[in-house]
Amino acid sequence: MIVRHIGAAAVRIWTLDATDGTPRLRASASDGRVGEDPRLLGEPAGGHLDRLLANHEPLVLDRLSEEPALATAGAFGIVAVSVQPLLAGDRLAGILEVFDRRPVTVQWAGQFGSMATSVAGGLIRVGAIAQLDRNNSKMRAILNSAPVAIIELSTHGAIADFNPAAEELFGWKRDAMLGADFDSLAGVQAAAAAVLDRVRDGGTATGGIETTMSRAGGALFPCSVFAAAMSRPVAGRAGSVCVVVDLTDRRRIEEESERIQRKLRDAQRLESLGVMAGGIAHDFNNILTSILGNANLAGLSAEVGSELAGYVSDIEAGARRAGELCHLMLAYAGQAGIERRPADMSEMVRETLRLLRHGISKLAEIRLDLATDLPAVRVDAAQIRQVVMNLVANASDALGERPGQICIRTAVAPAQESTPPHAELPPGRHILIEVADNGAGMDEAVVGRIFDPFFTTKFSGRGLGLAAVWGVVRGHGGVIAVHTRPGEGSTLRVWLPAPETGDEAIPPAAPLAAELVRLPMRLAILIDDEAPLRAVTRRILGRFGTESLEAEDGIAGIELVLANRERRPVVLLDLTMPRMGGRDVLARLRRDAPEIPVLLMSGYESEGLPDSGTSPAADAFLSKPFTAAQLHAALVEAWEKRGKAAPAS
Repeated sequence: MIVRHIGAAAVRIWTLDATDGTPRLRASASDGRVGEDPRLLGEPAGGHLDRLLANHEPLVLDRLSEEPALATAGAFGIVAVSVQPLLAGDRLAGILEVFDRRPVTVQWAGQFGSMATSVAGGLIRVGAIAQLDRNNSKMRAILNSAPVAIIELSTHGAIADFNPAAEELFGWKRDAMLGADFDSLAGVQAAAAAVLDRVRDGGTATGGIETTMSRAGGALFPCSVFAAAMSRPVAGRAGSVCVVVDLTDRRRIEEESERIQRKLRDAQRLESLGVMAGGIAHDFNNILTSILGNANLAGLSAEVGSELAGYVSDIEAGARRAGELCHLMLAYAGQAGIERRPADMSEMVRETLRLLRHGISKLAEIRLDLATDLPAVRVDAAQIRQVVMNLVANASDALGERPGQICIRTAVAPAQESTPPHAELPPGRHILIEVADNGAGMDEAVVGRIFDPFFTTKFSGRGLGLAAVWGVVRGHGGVIAVHTRPGEGSTLRVWLPAPETGDEAIPPAAPLAAELVRLPMRLAILIDDEAPLRAVTRRILGRFGTESLEAEDGIAGIELVLANRERRPVVLLDLTMPRMGGRDVLARLRRDAPEIPVLLMSGYESEGLPDSGTSPAADAFLSKPFTAAQLHAALVEAWEKRGKAAPAS
């Protein structure tokens, strides 16, 4: 059109390469007398185009023979060339070349300035459209490949675009959602309004708004919505773009992490409480040893049947009950020494119920389902009786003031079939003890704390019941589990390991203790940092006809033993002392005086002692608190094992 308008022979339009700025032929036209290939008019490299690129000033060339790049133009009758810069503001957008067969005149040269301006404007519009097309293609590719839901909204909250990830997340097709209100995706209209309010008037919600939205079918899911306002060229209207991130998996992971953290905190809390309970029980046992020992001595001095003898008997009974409480605290701490003997769990339940019958609600109906062919299980009978007592007592309390049932069952249960999912029991047979009630039941908050010491839901709670049960069961290598719901009662199950093959014989009851006789050793050396305990032990030994010497720490004790080695003493050694502990003292005595019998004493119990590693073993062990009879028996055991074989002095 330019060729016809100005009567030119040919026109070429060059644009500049976006990367290196070199001219690229964009369009050309001729009057037909020039060949179809516009390059017949000359190559752009070098010469006049380079000069224009350098200064952006128009050129009028009428000596073509002096322009190497235009040397071929003369063959087509071309006598003049006008070279015009195509400017977009201050930026060079391209170059316009006009070839003419007419000589150069002022009128001819001046007409190309306005033409160049028009061509430059056209180039800019064409480039803008092309760039817009490229941007649209790029944005569509981003939308289609984005892994998160992206939704474009109009200023009124209508959906203007809906990418494939949004289709997958919400379950709706794009065509169905175009024009729909954004709040149709939100479970609550206020959630959509919150997003729109944030982006209205150019605001953003880049931090994310956590809310709930709905999928096709109405299912709600948690999500975070990020949004930003945008300007639209059509009618100058503003809209917004929303990115919706599904939080379902993250919430599930967070909940699982919180559950694991909660279990870890519970385990750590129980462990720390166990350490505390073990320490308290250890110290209290030392105190009880002094009380019980002195009560024994007072009982030996009191006339049988006298008022004083009754007082002493009450003191001894109270001290023994306190010792049982310490035993339970050590059981909770997993530090109780367990005197395991084969026992029939069904028979043990019957015996315990006979003792407990007056301690449970009169409105409770006891139902028994006790197996008759249970294999004998090696257990500490006193501890397991305490487990049954506590489970039945708690079931009775759960019934409250209304009639109800308490069902007690024993059975053989394979571990892999009957234990709870979290239990870590080895495969094999286990004895199940189950106590169920149809009382009030418990909620999750109570269940999470029922094994904590001193926790109770009763007006006047005992506090150590189920905590002790947990420790006893753990100490026996078993598992305890609770199944309960508010209003539906509770079932507590205990699994204890049973032998795979063969049933152990249940031993007869131990005979009553015989009369105390004089001890075979002449000298006993007491090594203990508790002065009251040393004093009462010294008095008891005196009643047995044995002299005693005392040391308040391990170093002094070793010196005392070695100084009296020829008298063949027996050593009563406390485990925990300042300066040198009992195990280190025992190791020194085994090295320097191996013939000396050693009786190890502790507020812990033998199987609950701290790991001894490679330390040598004592000849006998005595758990505090102890009676005079128990001290006598332990000393005889130590003497029989080692002292009897000692050479005569």
